[in-house]
Amino acid sequence: MRAMYAVLVVLVLSAFGGCSQDTDSVLSGGTSASSLQRGGAAADSPSGLVPVVVGGSSINIWPYLTPDGATREDPVNLIFTGNASALQIRAALLKLDGNRTSFGFPPVYPFNSTWSDAMGGTQAAYSEPGDWTGSVIQLQLGTYGPVRFHLRLFDTGVPSGNGGRWTLGGAHFEIQIPGTPEHQVISWELAEQIVTVDLIRAGILVASPAPTSAINEAPGFRTIPPVIYNGIPDALKIACGLPTGPTSVPVPIPTNGRATVFQLGGDALDGGNGGDQSFTIQFHQIIPKPFCSNGPADFFQVDGPVNVVKQVRIDGNGRYSYRSELSGQLTATPLGGGEPFDVRVHDTQNGFLDGNNASLNSSSKRIAPQDGGSELLMQWMNVGTEGNNQFRSHEQCLTP
Repeated sequence: MRAMYAVLVVLVLSAFGGCSQDTDSVLSGGTSASSLQRGGAAADSPSGLVPVVVGGSSINIWPYLTPDGATREDPVNLIFTGNASALQIRAALLKLDGNRTSFGFPPVYPFNSTWSDAMGGTQAAYSEPGDWTGSVIQLQLGTYGPVRFHLRLFDTGVPSGNGGRWTLGGAHFEIQIPGTPEHQVISWELAEQIVTVDLIRAGILVASPAPTSAINEAPGFRTIPPVIYNGIPDALKIACGLPTGPTSVPVPIPTNGRATVFQLGGDALDGGNGGDQSFTIQFHQIIPKPFCSNGPADFFQVDGPVNVVKQVRIDGNGRYSYRSELSGQLTATPLGGGEPFDVRVHDTQNGFLDGNNASLNSSSKRIAPQDGGSELLMQWMNVGTEGNNQFRSHEQCLTP
């Protein structure tokens, strides 16, 4: 998991830079109180859209998912059409048991787990017609750690066929990075396969799953750093199609660059009432400083509890809503010498999905009070059918 929970190390701040920088971009044709720009040019839609045609319906999609309207963070590797609202897909998966042995998956965690609502960073997807839409619904197979399958659904609201709609999905298999609340993706294809198996098991497909042509980067997209890769057991590497043994260089995450298309039917399913999650992760890791940095040797030991809470509700009219929060006060100790200092971290998300209406709002704040002022990084994402879709970022560094 990267995105808006991006390495809590953004909280690791020291004196450098003497600057303040804002990066604001309009993600769609909405309006805003100020002229929102990225690098001097409005970022109202991404380039590189690809067409997807199923039967008599078509949609043009950007084949990547992004935390900021520009970064290609994950590939779109699942495309749903027909009776394919994100709520329908969620309900179908949540009803399944964990027995996948007839499809060749072992009866061990997380392959024998059941689906549940997931904590994860926010992302946005783009389509025409449609516009930007957010990851209001996130699901997991397994728990937050040590490994899990993670699925984000993006309900475009774009009609498909006779009363249907298009939904996009991004799925991956990931491990929790020890001593942090972060995850590292280690497979796109294995997650795509398990979602395919479970939609077959759910009995809501009206046609066989079919691959698209190559729509995103292949044969690899993103990489796994050696310090993480060398801690992955060889058996798990084999399951993910990764080379065994240690490495001294980043390893690409294999992908064929294709998405799987699912045509869904059946009636809308009862998705239950949602639930609450609450847990604490102990941050204890040496990490590089991601901004306001003095250079590549700028490392810190970061320690302290990070509290995570999520609430999911579905009302009597089928309206899905959620709210989540990640918060903590951590201690950052410079490895090159210097006094430890406290850093406050606070992330919030809230969103809803109700028929053709959807909204996702998130904020991420990292604040480090120090002598002479505070260094900080603040980010916001707002996407939804009400317009005014935008990502904003503000970074402030202290003068040495």
